[in-house]
Amino acid sequence: MSSVVHRCAFCGAPLTLGNSVVIDCRYCGEHNELRGAASPLQQRAEEARSMVERLRERSDALEREWRALLEAIHGGQPQLVPRFLELHEGWLRLTYAPTVHFLQGMNPADPTVQRSLGEIDAAVEKVLAQWRAMLPAAD
Repeated sequence: MSSVVHRCAFCGAPLTLGNSVVIDCRYCGEHNELRGAASPLQQRAEEARSMVERLRERSDALEREWRALLEAIHGGQPQLVPRFLELHEGWLRLTYAPTVHFLQGMNPADPTVQRSLGEIDAAVEKVLAQWRAMLPAAD
């Protein structure tokens, strides 16, 4: 019996294996293709790739919205700065989501994993701090 736990490529929940190579997740309903004997590392990389494809539409929508808000802010509506920062942070988090998903599948106690997750948080905060410094104060 295999000790590899197959997980949903979308939500990360454990999959109940059957006789099919395509399994629907019982939690989120997404279809999951099982491929041979992929290593856990290969499996996490494939999940991250799949996540990028699924998040692209939401990421693009957020980017359009924050760009429109940025134009409005520069057009004299500084009260929109907090919403802009919120949307921009969401967009940044979606950008990093596949990497975070990949890292969370590893040993969370590993100092390298902890450092990498901390670096992502620091990178997001650095970008937001730069925006705060450039934008007018919200009314």
